[in-house]
Amino acid sequence: SLSSSSSSTAAARSSSSRLLHEQAAAAARSRSSSRSRNFEGGTRTLTLLLRKLGCVSSDLSRSGLSSVSSLVLLCVMLVVGIEARVTTFVASPGMRNSCAMAGTGQDACVVRLTGNPSTGFRWLAEAEHDDLVHFGEGEFQRNATPKDGLVGTRGVYEFRVKPKSADATGKTRVNFFYVQPWTVKGQLTGTHSPHYVLDVDVY
Repeated sequence: SLSSSSSSTAAARSSSSRLLHEQAAAAARSRSSSRSRNFEGGTRTLTLLLRKLGCVSSDLSRSGLSSVSSLVLLCVMLVVGIEARVTTFVASPGMRNSCAMAGTGQDACVVRLTGNPSTGFRWLAEAEHDDLVHFGEGEFQRNATPKDGLVGTRGVYEFRVKPKSADATGKTRVNFFYVQPWTVKGQLTGTHSPHYVLDVDVY
């Protein structure tokens, strides 16, 4: 009777041990599955952003990008792509340029226009669709050479046109006017002819 009781206790302990082991294994599988889903979700998000920037093709995005090395490589491609997409235009009155940029908030089109604020004139910019891009007021940089760096001489107005948000897409036109600000009432677009135009495509 004592032997039978000991055998029953040992069997119960063995069954309990197997149950605990199975529960631990199930929990580990669940955590692994959760990490895998999170990784795949992050990979899909990164792939969509890279496709938007033109860094990867649709064929590559369909391949799954399952390895960590592929993800790291794509991150490097993303950083390089963002840093490289800045286009500068040395413009002058009567010109018109076009610029395309990804709506990541990092791309920019830089416009440089010669001006002389001591005459009372300055460059002002207006976007026909101001929900797509922003640029602020032009930053004036006086010529640094000894000949032209005196007070009252000309310099360059620099405008940095950027997407207004990461999901901004569409086309707009930024009109630049060389005017005396105190003579301006309301918007210049539609009432004055622009002195320089930048066509912007945010994709």
